[in-house]
Amino acid sequence: MGKTLIIAEKPSVMTDLSRVLTKVLGKFEKHGSGRDIFFENDSAVITSAVGHLVELRMPMGPNGKKLPWNFGVLPA
Repeated sequence: MGKTLIIAEKPSVMTDLSRVLTKVLGKFEKHGSGRDIFFENDSAVITSAVGHLVELRMPMGPNGKKLPWNFGVLPA
């Protein structure tokens, strides 16, 4: 069985998630050093990003025409 990957928005949130999720998923071990740190246990890996992962923008059709805001046209 695979592991769940959890990507936090920044390193401090990653650390907080590892503490909170220990109660539900079991103890996490810290791996790496400096900016290359992640937490792992038998069921999940928690890592973090630095910078924006997504940005807001109007949904566009292939012809450049603006589309309405609804889940049918959003890239989600």
